[in-house]
Parts: sequence; C-alpha cells; structure tokens
Amino acid sequence: MRGYMFQSMALVIIERRFNLGLLQRARDTAPDTAAALDGHQTDLALLLEAVRDPENAPQLEAFIDSTKGTNVGRAKAVRFLYLWGAL
Repeated sequence: MRGYMFQSMALVIIERRFNLGLLQRARDTAPDTAAALDGHQTDLALLLEAVRDPENAPQLEAFIDSTKGTNVGRAKAVRFLYLWGAL
C-alpha cells in the first residue's frame, strides 16, 4: 500500500474514534463527491484494486484521480470520503 493511502486510512480511523471534524472538512472540500457517496457503502477491496489497475475500474475514476494528486487538498478529501465509506 502506498504511504498516502495508509495515511488516509489512518485519518479515517482517527476521525471515527475522536470526531475531530475531518469528515465535515472533507465534505466541504469535495461536496460533489460527498453527495455522490452519501449513503453508499464502498468496498475497500475494490478501491485498492482500482489503485493497482485503474483501467479496470472506470466507475471509480474520481477515486483513482485522487491518487494522482497526493498532496492536493481536494485529492485528500476525495480519498478520505471514499475510504470513509469503505471502513
């Protein structure tokens, strides 16, 4: 697993435990992604497979794109939201 994915997963786990407001910040940063994912569970295995083989996961294009800009606020928010739905 890539370092930025581990960090994103760790932030989701920390947010679930301590409710630091990270979820709301991610929703504010990427409202379109938040709306699209709201109420939908995501399969973590599918997300990880999409990172490994992006061409076979066109339905996860937003997530895949978020793995390309690893130090961009919006990309971090999109990753966080997808992982939030998966964990």
